[in-house]
Amino acid sequence: AILDLALKCQEGKGLACLVVLPRDVEPFDIDQSMLAESEELLALQQIPFGVIPNEHGVALKNFITRRINARIAMSANSVPDELQDWQVCTEEFGGRSYYENADTGDKRYAPPQIDPRTEATLLSVSEDGFLPRLQAVVELGPKGVIVCQQSWRPDVELVMLPADFLESLTVPIVTVTYEAGEELKSVASNGSAPHVTMEIQPFGGVCGWGNGTHGQLGLSGIENQNFLTPGTNKVTGAPTLLTNRPCYVAHLHEHQVTGIAAGSSHTLAVTHAGEVFSWGLADGLGVPLEKQTSDVPMFVEQLEGLVKASKVFAGHNHSFATAQMPYKSVM
Repeated sequence: AILDLALKCQEGKGLACLVVLPRDVEPFDIDQSMLAESEELLALQQIPFGVIPNEHGVALKNFITRRINARIAMSANSVPDELQDWQVCTEEFGGRSYYENADTGDKRYAPPQIDPRTEATLLSVSEDGFLPRLQAVVELGPKGVIVCQQSWRPDVELVMLPADFLESLTVPIVTVTYEAGEELKSVASNGSAPHVTMEIQPFGGVCGWGNGTHGQLGLSGIENQNFLTPGTNKVTGAPTLLTNRPCYVAHLHEHQVTGIAAGSSHTLAVTHAGEVFSWGLADGLGVPLEKQTSDVPMFVEQLEGLVKASKVFAGHNHSFATAQMPYKSVM
């Protein structure tokens, strides 16, 4: 289907084709070997095409919509120049509405397009420039380096420093969430000089591996990464998702996890602050969900302000947490 859309874009003299994926569908690489199967597909090598996550597609659509609305607001009588000669007509026999250009005679069923008057650039990045930039910053001798994630989707796994660089490193480097990074940049852009304290924590990191079919590994929704390999259960024929190597659960970054509990198809985590996170099959999560599973850790907000959890326990499809009570009980 993606190749068909790319062909239609090329036939319409499009410069590129970006396919927005449905929700909960992770980005994937398109098999370029299929382009050699026919001369028609071979022609696609002349146009860049690919897929983007749903949230990025929605953001792109919203941006273009804002640009179009701005053009309408700035145009005389709220009609941009490219719409001046178009008028709505009705088929004589079918009664179907269509659009006709009084100047050129062109006809179309879809509404005429408004030019958002914006430009975009597609770049093919063959090498990650993060490490050279980080090394250049470290050579300046700062007191510390704060690396901000590039989006609200965690990408902590992208920061993999070489062993020789780590051995000679004398400057502390930390990675913070996208939200924390945006807050720091906002403070700095206002002319303030924020003070930052870095602390070495002996706990908090979580890694997971094995069967993640029901989301119980919490490894989905990672920026530019897909740790899970799809497969098929040889006995039942059901689809599976697996990983055979430990992967960092980036969604729990900065949460200082002190305990983990694993059920049949769900997982729990308790933090140093007494918060509880859960993910996997919905039956044991204790959080409202619109689907049967959660592929990423979810904050069990029902416990917030009520108790401070100290330990968590996971049964087959149920969960428990021991907690410090906010008041003394009389027995």
